[in-house]
Amino acid sequence: MNLKSVLKRRLPKPVVRAIRNYRHARKIAALSVTPPPGLLGRLVGIPRCAEAALDLAEGRSGTEERANPSCPAASRVGSVAVGAGAGADPYVVRGDIYLGGPYKGAPISLAVVVPAVAGPFDLGTVLVRTPLRVNLETGQIGVESDAIPSVLEGVSLDVRSITVKLDRPDFTLNPTRCTPMATRLSVTSLAGVTALAEDPFQVFGCGKLGFRPKISMRLLGSSRRRGHPALRTVMTLPEGNANLARVTVTLPPTQFLDNAHLRGICTRPQFAAGTCPAGTAYGYARALSPLLPNPLEGPVYMRSSTQRLPNLVAELNGEVRIAVAGHVGTADGGIRVNVKDLPDAAVSRFVMQMQGGERGLLQNSVDVCRHLQRARVALEAQNGMVTVARPRLRVSCPGPRATRPGP
Repeated sequence: MNLKSVLKRRLPKPVVRAIRNYRHARKIAALSVTPPPGLLGRLVGIPRCAEAALDLAEGRSGTEERANPSCPAASRVGSVAVGAGAGADPYVVRGDIYLGGPYKGAPISLAVVVPAVAGPFDLGTVLVRTPLRVNLETGQIGVESDAIPSVLEGVSLDVRSITVKLDRPDFTLNPTRCTPMATRLSVTSLAGVTALAEDPFQVFGCGKLGFRPKISMRLLGSSRRRGHPALRTVMTLPEGNANLARVTVTLPPTQFLDNAHLRGICTRPQFAAGTCPAGTAYGYARALSPLLPNPLEGPVYMRSSTQRLPNLVAELNGEVRIAVAGHVGTADGGIRVNVKDLPDAAVSRFVMQMQGGERGLLQNSVDVCRHLQRARVALEAQNGMVTVARPRLRVSCPGPRATRPGP
């Protein structure tokens, strides 16, 4: 006679239910992790494990998978050790973590592949997919696993511990700000009980990082008074610098916002869903990062806000989707765009070009070839360093006007 039958025969049902719930509450069914902002992975040079390879792994025996992994070694980013079984000393099985492609709406994912071999017992291969979701505004990563199996080949599992190591060389990258942060964890048991935990996280030495951004600005198209020029802005940051946290651009009074050309505004729900009408785009932006194999790029919209003027928002798409939002206002007689709370992520080059002509929002108050001006750009790094640039608004002028210097 086993314990289960004894409990059923000799104890009241509420007691049996309580014991069963207690046992299930100790078994891990799913977990989610939110790393600190700025703790990111370098995706350059890492191939994805294909869906076909993951399907193959899930259908193989643990012995086959362990001897000949389905995913290429080049896509491996870490390892996992799973402790399962009753008693004070659970049996530990080990597996690998691979970089996967899009999954459940997330742009990238992790695939945890564990050959479930315990001595002479082979229970197959366990595959747990984990989508990596990227916060649209902050760039912070959220990790939420699929359900962790509780039964394999009719054998009940008692998953007691999970140890994850992302140990691929040069994969993880620290934040560039030293303020105290935390890693947040949510663990759900088979009984549906969720426990929350938080582990302090802080890096040091951020103040020693350099911060030497360079910025250039150019007006393209009409230079005449009442003309509508395009504006091209280029910012570069050397690799190894602290990442950008905030930038405020103030244009000279020679440029003002022509409300008559503001023909459409994207709503916040439309932007979140990625369904902004084409008519609400007034420019284009492109960002290069040493973390990503390809640039992020996309339209620049005017998006509704709670302020008097709409926000200027660049929707950057690629391996991930990120929004760079700036509040539009005025200062010192000119247009000011304030972009704050930027993701703590390395960007080597950022280019934004606002449209001119009939779609141009900027209008010249003077002939800019005769009254060249400088913008004011204040930049703040994640480590608190601040620098102020005064780039001249360069203009391509015909004839002798092109030789007139800016102030």
